[in-house]
Amino acid sequence: MLVNLRNKVKWEIKEERHKFLYRINRSIADWTDELPNLRDIFRPEEIERLLLDSIDCLDLGEFTKFVARTGYKIEPDVDKDAEPIASRRATLVHHAARSRMDYLISDLFKIYDGSNVNYMDESGYTHFHAACEYSCADVVEKFLEFGQIDPNVLVSETSDSPLHLASGEKVVELLLRHGADPNLINKAGSTPLH
Repeated sequence: MLVNLRNKVKWEIKEERHKFLYRINRSIADWTDELPNLRDIFRPEEIERLLLDSIDCLDLGEFTKFVARTGYKIEPDVDKDAEPIASRRATLVHHAARSRMDYLISDLFKIYDGSNVNYMDESGYTHFHAACEYSCADVVEKFLEFGQIDPNVLVSETSDSPLHLASGEKVVELLLRHGADPNLINKAGSTPLH
C-alpha cells in the first residue's frame, strides 16, 4: 500500500505530500501487519520532508509515532573514520520543541537515535537542551554518559543552561549529579532556582 501511494506523489509539491500524509495517516494508526522497512520504500530526504510536513503544517503525530515504531533512524553525517559529526542545523527535534509539540519529542529522539549527535540550531539550542526541557531523562542520561556534553552548556540566544530548561525531577537530579551549576544566571537575570 505505501509503495503504491508513494509512487503517485510529486515530492516537490507540498499539497501532494500533504495528501499522501492524510491518506496514510488513517491506516498507520491501526497498523497490524509487519512493520515495513521505510528505507525500502522512501529515500531518507523524503522521510525527513514528510516528518517536517507532519510537524510544521499538519500536526500529524501519528506519522511520527509510526516512523519511530518501524525503527527508522536518521543517520548523522560522518567523518572519514565513520564517526558522527556534531552538526549545526535545525532538526525535526528543534521544530517540534519550538512548536511545543511535547508529545512528539520522545519519538523524534528514537528516530534520531537519542544521543548520537548533539545537533544545534541557529539559536544555540541543542538536542541536549530539548531532552532536558521535555523531560527525556533517558536521552539526557545517555548524553551525559558519553561525556561529550557539558551539563552547563548555554543556549547562546538566551544564556539558559540545561538546568534553566529542565523539567522533571530525574532530569534535574542527573544534571546536578554531573556537575550542573544551579547558580548560573541567564540573560533574563534568573538562576535555575527562580
